[in-house]
Amino acid sequence: IYARELLHDPHLDPRRAVDNIRLTARYLRSLIDELGGNETLGVGAYLQGSTSVRAQGLTPETVAYVTQVEGLRADFDRARRH
Repeated sequence: IYARELLHDPHLDPRRAVDNIRLTARYLRSLIDELGGNETLGVGAYLQGSTSVRAQGLTPETVAYVTQVEGLRADFDRARRH
């Protein structure tokens, strides 16, 4: 469903690493867009679900997850610059 709806390519296979990465990145982008462009809420919605994030905000578990993801992002950014 996501391959067809998000990327308009029904031939993508989530079991193939390259396709899975494309699908996951596009899904994350759609969550960020759905939540007003807020990357923190989008990443949180990836774990918690966008309906739940809109209804109750980020849970403590989700805040911890987002903090880990943001830390990894900073590590990747630093590695890319070197």
